[in-house]
Amino acid sequence: MEIILLRQAKKFLDKCNVVLQKRIFQELENISKNPFLGKRLKNKSVKAFSHKFTFQRVSYRITYKFEGNRIIIVIAIGSRENFYKSFYL
Repeated sequence: MEIILLRQAKKFLDKCNVVLQKRIFQELENISKNPFLGKRLKNKSVKAFSHKFTFQRVSYRITYKFEGNRIIIVIAIGSRENFYKSFYL
């Protein structure tokens, strides 16, 4: 599956260190292998998923949605603290 990062996700990746970037890419690879790995968000009209993972005792989220059968669009990546306030779907 092809993975496309939106602007907010790219900004977060640019800011974080190399070790965290590698972990995020591992998680994105896991999502591409199993797209239903994350939990579906409660907003039924959006059809987005949120995948949770922990890195160095900090909880992170990756929010993504599907575009057809072959494309995953990553909406946002960030730490759990105030994560859902940082973007609007």
